[in-house]
Amino acid sequence: MGKPFESELDRLKETVDFTLSTDITHFSETIDRATLKPLCIVGSGGSFSACTFVEFLHQRTGMPGKAITPLESYYYQRAYFNSNVLILTASGKNKDILFAFDTAIKNEPDLMINVCTTSNSPLAKQSDKFTLSKIFEFPLPTRKDGFLASNSLVAFFILLARAYKYDIKYKFDQRIRVEFEKDLDTFFKKVKDLKHLTFNVLYGGWSRPVAVDIESKFTEAALANTLIADYRNFGHGRHHWFDKRIESSALIALVTPDEEELASKTLSYLPKSIPLLLIRSQFNGPSATIDLLIKSFFLVSKVGQLQKIDPGRPGVPAFGSKLYHLSYSSLFKENERLYRQPYLGIQRKIKPEFISNLSSAEIKRWEKHYKTFSNRLFDSHFGCIVLDYDRTICSDENRLTGPGKEISSELERILDGGILIGVVTGRGGSVKHDLRNCIGKKYWKNIFIGYYNGDQLGDLLDDNLPNSEEGKEMSFTKIRKMLKNTHIESDIKITQRQSQLTIECKTSSKWEMTKSIIYEKAMSIRSVDFLVLESSRSIDIIKRPEVSKLNMIDFIQKKANSIGLEDQSLCIGDKGKWPGNDFELLNTPYSLSVDQVSLDPNSCWNLAPIGIRNADACLVYLKAVQLHKKYFKIAAL
Repeated sequence: MGKPFESELDRLKETVDFTLSTDITHFSETIDRATLKPLCIVGSGGSFSACTFVEFLHQRTGMPGKAITPLESYYYQRAYFNSNVLILTASGKNKDILFAFDTAIKNEPDLMINVCTTSNSPLAKQSDKFTLSKIFEFPLPTRKDGFLASNSLVAFFILLARAYKYDIKYKFDQRIRVEFEKDLDTFFKKVKDLKHLTFNVLYGGWSRPVAVDIESKFTEAALANTLIADYRNFGHGRHHWFDKRIESSALIALVTPDEEELASKTLSYLPKSIPLLLIRSQFNGPSATIDLLIKSFFLVSKVGQLQKIDPGRPGVPAFGSKLYHLSYSSLFKENERLYRQPYLGIQRKIKPEFISNLSSAEIKRWEKHYKTFSNRLFDSHFGCIVLDYDRTICSDENRLTGPGKEISSELERILDGGILIGVVTGRGGSVKHDLRNCIGKKYWKNIFIGYYNGDQLGDLLDDNLPNSEEGKEMSFTKIRKMLKNTHIESDIKITQRQSQLTIECKTSSKWEMTKSIIYEKAMSIRSVDFLVLESSRSIDIIKRPEVSKLNMIDFIQKKANSIGLEDQSLCIGDKGKWPGNDFELLNTPYSLSVDQVSLDPNSCWNLAPIGIRNADACLVYLKAVQLHKKYFKIAAL
């Protein structure tokens, strides 16, 4: 099996050029979102080396990152509740990766990112079933690797470094190999017994992923024994190996400019008789990692030649194939009922606590709350629906064009039944424009919009709304001036309306810092006439008590009553937990969330299927609408 390792090395330049030039805009934006939380990075075999690289990249954003294998992911699954997950896989089809995906999706991390260097993989098909999971496929011109990860690994390193906003200085040059092979020849002339040799690999920060990969390749291809340690941990006992086994040992030191002095001092204390190979990079940061990684491939190739083993096709024994294809997911017995209602809804309510940690009395109490809410919801008659807009009926992907076709079709089906629909949003005129484009004109008189969080109310026919003139509210003007005098001024866009001040963050990775400063400045104003609300990447400061999303409920229920409809409203939104901008809307008795829920057991439940969020969850709810004369009901979810 596999391909000659040399044939893969011959195509490294092709891979480098491809991954440096390919468009990663959407991938980079998604990684940007991932930096808002800790990250679990899952990979097996050669891909695990890339996981250790991402671990370092992510930690340098200020958030913890942890590289784990698919089996470890089962034991780490509780960490997923408050983390994001990244899965790296060349093929996207081995049992371990699919097991890791299934484990992660059941625990509903905030975001799952899956990266493959092939297209149309089984992992991609699984990912497409769930809203919270994103798949990114970068099919390489070199196609599938041989036995060892080579071109796919280089691709992962370059794509991920670029996605984390690093400028890659590295450019492949065949002359580098020619020069490095001179060092290899000198090194191996000092080695006495390669067959029984143990390589000790020393590394610093950016070179750790390369040390991990050297150990992986030497072990997987049965080339040599390998021990790895960072320069200082080596000084805490691991150096003793050379005292007792110096005749069968050699040293590989990975050096970048960052640890040049530390490496030099460390190596100066070691016996000169130890064969030493220095693998240096002139670069700093991720460019150094990529440079050292490719040089390490030449080392692997050289050792393979000397050992008469082709690292690209070393031969796989029958038991090895059986181990690789072992089906083991059924060995992990889980209580599947925890991933269905009512327990799925309860788990979302008590997050980050785990339902398995609750006492039987607590579980019974929550079961009672669920039953009370669901019975009330499914037994009620409604004449109108009040919907949030962004991330509820309009997905992130459609934010510039309006609700997708499936949502629009369901809205028209409901409008055909004579039901009234209210849309309440922090936005202004863009909502009217987008809804008019996706909803037939004959329905406009029965669609009502609450612009600027319910400040201005009217139907979709009204050409006079919204009034988007710049406002002069004194409190908002003060906050605006204070924000313009902070270091985040260039990172935000401020829009002042008559009863609302909107502050948008231009870069999601800066959102946590940005919103903290906005809250500080807003709260420093000695006034109680406004409320601060938060959406996914913006903050609305609204005038109180005049402005509220609840205004839409009163408005539309009166409309329903006037034409003989049931005057009860079903409310659907995405941010039901304060300071989310739907916390008031979803604090009503008949309220469903497509994402975040409050702790209130009497309202704001998320009853969507596992892994389904936002507009996809809203679509589930809308499809459950059963139309009757003068009212509708919700079918059991």
